[in-house]
Amino acid sequence: TTVDCKQTLIEMSSSDKSQPASWADLSAYISNCRRLESMPANLQASIDELKSIDARLGKAAAVFDEGLQLSLDAAATYYSSAATVKQGIVSEAHKN
Repeated sequence: TTVDCKQTLIEMSSSDKSQPASWADLSAYISNCRRLESMPANLQASIDELKSIDARLGKAAAVFDEGLQLSLDAAATYYSSAATVKQGIVSEAHKN
C-alpha cells in the first residue's frame, strides 16, 4: 500500500547515512510501488469480468434447461397420446 511504500522509503533513507540508496534503487522501488497500487483495480476489473461471464453462463444454462424441459414435456405428451391411441385401437379390436 501507499503507506507501506512511504514508510519503507523513509526507513531506506534514514537507516544508514553512510550507504544512501541509489537513485536507481529508489526509482525502481517507487515504480514497483505504483505498479502494486494499480493491481487491486486491475484485479477488481478481472473479478467483475468473471462475474459477468458467470452470469451469462448461468442465463445460458437456464435457457438450455428450459428448452430441455419443454422437449421432455413434448416427448411425454407425444408418448402419452400414442399410448392412448394404441389403447383405443386395441379396445376397438377386442370389441369386434
